Amino acid sequence: MQGLRELKKAATRQAISDVATRLFEERGFEQVTVAEIAAAAAVSVKTVFNYFGNKEELFFDRDDEMLEGMIRTLSEREPACPRRRRCARCCSTGRCRSRQLPLVGSPR
Repeated sequence: MQGLRELKKAATRQAISDVATRLFEERGFEQVTVAEIAAAAAVSVKTVFNYFGNKEELFFDRDDEMLEGMIRTLSEREPACPRRRRCARCCSTGRCRSRQLPLVGSPR
């Protein structure tokens, strides 16, 4: 069971991570500074570094969550083209019509 202090620390860490992720998505990794992340999260730069060793750790903080999301998305999608190459279009029944249509990126 976590005490109030641990809950507050976890909430602060999550808030910093959420703000960093949002800023990275909006402006890109290189254009965001740790000072901007700290200001947007309403904490000091020192506090950011208490939770994350460097800016890269902030960027990769959601790796496991993103990987799980990608795996879930891939497992829930429709089967791929039977030819194992992306055809220009498959009909809604899932029957590949790639013999009738050019492959994506191939000359016509």
